Amino acid sequence: MYLVIGATAHFGRQAVEELAAAGVPVRALTRTPEKAAFPAGVDVVQGDLTRPETLPAVMANVEAAFLVLQYGMDVAPLLSAARAAGVRRLVFLSSGAVVPDADQQPDVIARYHRDVERAIEASGVEWTFLRLLFPAINSLTFAMQLGGGDVIRAPYTEAAFSAVHERDVAEVAARILTGGGHSGQVYDLTGPGSLT
Repeated sequence: MYLVIGATAHFGRQAVEELAAAGVPVRALTRTPEKAAFPAGVDVVQGDLTRPETLPAVMANVEAAFLVLQYGMDVAPLLSAARAAGVRRLVFLSSGAVVPDADQQPDVIARYHRDVERAIEASGVEWTFLRLLFPAINSLTFAMQLGGGDVIRAPYTEAAFSAVHERDVAEVAARILTGGGHSGQVYDLTGPGSLT
C-alpha cells in the first residue's frame, strides 16, 4: 500500500492519480473523504495530521508514503505513527529554496522544509527528498493579473525560473515510492529550461 499525505492538494492529487493509473494499491489521506473524488479503487481514508489519534489506522499496512505537507505542520506525530506502523520509506516534497549543508537557511520557507527534512532523517525510516523550487502552478498569479489587463507586474522581470508541472512531480514521486535505490537521496526537480 502506498499512502499519499496531502492527497487533495495539487501535488498529492496528481500523485494519487499517477499511482492509481499504475495499478498499485494507493491510499489517500483526507479530512473530508466525501469531497475527495478520487479514481475508483483508491482507498480514501479520513484522518487529520493535527489529530495524532487518527494516524495509526491511516498508516496500517503502508509500505511507503508521499508527504505533501502544509507549511508549519508539526511532523513529529506523523513520523511517530509511521515508525510505529512499520512504514519503510518516506518521500517528502521539500523546497528547492533549501541550501544544502547550511546551518542557517535563507528564509522561513527553506528553514521549515529543512527542519522537516532533519526530523525525517532522524526518524529511522528510509527517506528521499524532492526539492522543488518553482512549481508551475505558481504561475497562476500571472493569470489573476491578466484578468485586469495585458500587463504582468513583477519586482524583477529578468528573474529566471524553471517551472515544473505538478504532474511531473507526481510521476517522479510515484516512481520513487514504488521503486528501489533512492534511499537517502535528495533530488532537485527542475524543468527543461529557464524562462523569464
